[in-house]
Amino acid sequence: MLSAVLIATAMVMPSVGKGGKLSRVRSAVKGQPSRSSSSDRGDREASADRSGSGRGSRGGGRRTGFFPSRRVANCCRYIDYPYVWGAAGYAYVGRADAEPAPDREPQKWAGRLAAESSYDFDGLVRTGVRGMLLTPSLLEVHFSADGWFEPLDNGEVDSLGLFGLGLAYRLGADEQSEFRIGADYRQFADATGGRPGIRFFADANLFLGKPWVLTFTAGAGVLGDAVAWDLRGTFGALFGPVEIYLGYDYERVGDIPLGGPVLGLQLWL
Repeated sequence: MLSAVLIATAMVMPSVGKGGKLSRVRSAVKGQPSRSSSSDRGDREASADRSGSGRGSRGGGRRTGFFPSRRVANCCRYIDYPYVWGAAGYAYVGRADAEPAPDREPQKWAGRLAAESSYDFDGLVRTGVRGMLLTPSLLEVHFSADGWFEPLDNGEVDSLGLFGLGLAYRLGADEQSEFRIGADYRQFADATGGRPGIRFFADANLFLGKPWVLTFTAGAGVLGDAVAWDLRGTFGALFGPVEIYLGYDYERVGDIPLGGPVLGLQLWL
């Protein structure tokens, strides 16, 4: 629903940029020169010629911090969702002062599933789903599926997709923080075919206190013939197992910037 609203908005709002971003992304990924990129490069060279000429501690004595000093106790077990059972965050560490839950035991498996949309104020809309599976070990499975949509001057809508599947390793965690590194296989796809890629990433979740969650992600790799990298930060509020978050998602494929403000909903499973 949100994606449909954003696409409709993009079609009626005037674009503030040159447009044709997806066509340029397609050319970069497939190693094909594009007229717009050549023109942009010429403009930059001409311009260059002209310029040439002329967190810490928390109460109770319990150690916390943005960089955890230990692995998850009894790795790996998970409570139903952050802050339930009186927890200070998410990972189960068996605190004696936690509220008892006689009918439930910490889970060996857990997951997260999110749906989101973003708009770059240049006519480009992204919609996607992403998630992760947390295992009884320190390994995690991550996946993502994104679609970009761009209204064109002739009334049509250009589109392309990007899919990812990979593994991550949790470097450490306590109740108030998680840190992981990983790699995923990426698949670029459009009506003319696809190209593979690979991405390496680092991710952190900080549980600032009920109901807040702060998340940062950085990644870099290759997509087809293009270098691609991304930065992302979101700030969310939890309502039971449901997190509503907003933030900024930036991705660059070759020399084409993508991304913008993001709004999403995540279910902690």
